[in-house]
Amino acid sequence: MIDASQLAREIVAIEEDTGVDSATGSRYHNVYTALIQTHLPKLDSLGVIEYQSDQKKIRPDRNFLALATTVAITSPVAQLLFDESLSEHSLGGP
Repeated sequence: MIDASQLAREIVAIEEDTGVDSATGSRYHNVYTALIQTHLPKLDSLGVIEYQSDQKKIRPDRNFLALATTVAITSPVAQLLFDESLSEHSLGGP
């Protein structure tokens, strides 16, 4: 089980290419707020996670593995398609 605050710090650290201890301030606050108000309740309703909103705790649920597998497979393809320099060279784009 993980706290929503820890997840927010992990996300900010990845997005800003910094350490988790440095993931603070307004960026952290924005990510944390979006998680608890929007993303975590939605993922909970889809059975991807179990979100205990009163304690702000998260754990994987029945559909977590399916979503994680889908993301792992499709992310590289999406990156290839949306990276302009790669798509122009590899796919003959504009």
